[in-house]
Amino acid sequence: MKKELRNVAQIIHLTPSEKELFMSKAKRYRSVSAMIRDAVAHYDDRLMMGRIDAVNSIEPVITAHQKELSRLGNNLNQVAHYCNGLAQTSAYHTQFVATRIEPLLKDISENLVRETSIEDDILKKLMRSERRV
Repeated sequence: MKKELRNVAQIIHLTPSEKELFMSKAKRYRSVSAMIRDAVAHYDDRLMMGRIDAVNSIEPVITAHQKELSRLGNNLNQVAHYCNGLAQTSAYHTQFVATRIEPLLKDISENLVRETSIEDDILKKLMRSERRV
């Protein structure tokens, strides 16, 4: 079988620091060309496709998560605005805060914990998708 000649050149444009990186990595090879051929031969774009699939699959979760965080932030602003109004009218009573405001803040806090858990799940899915590829 006749060996195919490598007689086609491909010019690439590099910054000086990129060229330095190429030269450094190519020290273990016969030439920079050999290093590039090896890198291309071993490159597997399935990893990137896996990441894209993972991001696409969790996009609805991220959208819902963003809406929920926005809702929680809005609720928190309403509670703060209401408390400021109570303080300005001297109607701020400890009993009222304990029975009405603290349960709202507890609900918001629990929702934030749940939303944080969703963030963790998203990260875990992305990490699993990288390992699968």
